[in-house]
Amino acid sequence: MNKKLVVAIHDLHPWGGQDKSNLEILYHLNSHIPIDIHAYQFTDSRAWPQVHFIKYSGLRRPLILKSLSFAIRTFFCFLTKYRSPHFLIQSTGTATFSPDIFQIQFLHKTWQTLQNNYDLEDDLNFLKSIYHHFLQTFNIFIENLIYKKNKRYIAISHSIKKELIEYFKIPAENITTIYHGVDTEVFHPPSTIEAQSIRKKIRTELQIPDDAFVLLHTGALNQRKGVPCALETLGFLNEQGFEHLHYVAVGSGDTRPLKKLAEQHKILDRVHFVQHSKSIRDYYWASDLFFFPTVYEPFGLVILEAMACGLACAVSPSAGASELIENKVNGVLLENILDPESMAQQLSEMIKNPIQLKNISDQAVATAQEHTWAKVAEQYLAHLRSMGAS
Repeated sequence: MNKKLVVAIHDLHPWGGQDKSNLEILYHLNSHIPIDIHAYQFTDSRAWPQVHFIKYSGLRRPLILKSLSFAIRTFFCFLTKYRSPHFLIQSTGTATFSPDIFQIQFLHKTWQTLQNNYDLEDDLNFLKSIYHHFLQTFNIFIENLIYKKNKRYIAISHSIKKELIEYFKIPAENITTIYHGVDTEVFHPPSTIEAQSIRKKIRTELQIPDDAFVLLHTGALNQRKGVPCALETLGFLNEQGFEHLHYVAVGSGDTRPLKKLAEQHKILDRVHFVQHSKSIRDYYWASDLFFFPTVYEPFGLVILEAMACGLACAVSPSAGASELIENKVNGVLLENILDPESMAQQLSEMIKNPIQLKNISDQAVATAQEHTWAKVAEQYLAHLRSMGAS
């Protein structure tokens, strides 16, 4: 039976990990199958051959009302508009109730478990802390409510698949793992004169010397992404005499406690916080090593982007993209992300060995080139066709 794909997702645009990844997957799928997209926002400059966008309006804040309103409205819309068996409904996480297939990019239950196990708390004021706790409780309630054993799932990493089995008792045969991809036409090593010029421009803007060694972070500036631990790691490296190291963190978040931490470790003059940039590739090109000691990252699109740009990556085994890394071959797996001194030792070995760093960088590029969005879409297409999509 030929089925049309219907997708529920809050936002679909080229910014941010979840929204960007879905945009690329659906764009490449749309060359093969028609798609109805139900979303608050759908932004892309490219022509889509077989797409119908159903726009939703309403409250965007607070997030609880946004999520609940969207889930209820799409649920009733799908009941009336897509009741026939000629449609295949896919939900991005908990975007809607009772779809045929869930695409899982984050599990709030897992993040809560890690927070409790490691006693992790972000530096939030009382009201924000209460709100975040309430929001997390709500998200976990919805996950428990709608992630059922008889549904089909696409997990973006094997770690997500394992969590679905452990926390929600989903049968393994109902879960298909499909990694994210990367646009290798945009993200590639800085081999051209223009790319070298961009590298120099970024460093000049940040007042970083040409001969400095730059460690890069991209993503939210918070504890889950490992930024405080990264700063403590740089503090240990500074004590060991690595005074030419600079740390660039590109993303949104409260930088005040992070600047205070950098000051305590006497590295504030070599730490650079940059607001979220739509030209993130330029920062990959301006750096020498991608350092990502995240506590929980179901995949980590930024890791694959960094690899495609020729950056050696030192990443947490907690990141789903680490499943693509062979230690000391195409990247380095951090042994203990909660031990800055241990991570400083691993980084020092990389920094002091430029030949090894170059070999890892070359292998990283080769790995990234095996995971283009077109290849990822082919896997989605095969899976969706096994469920009747055409």
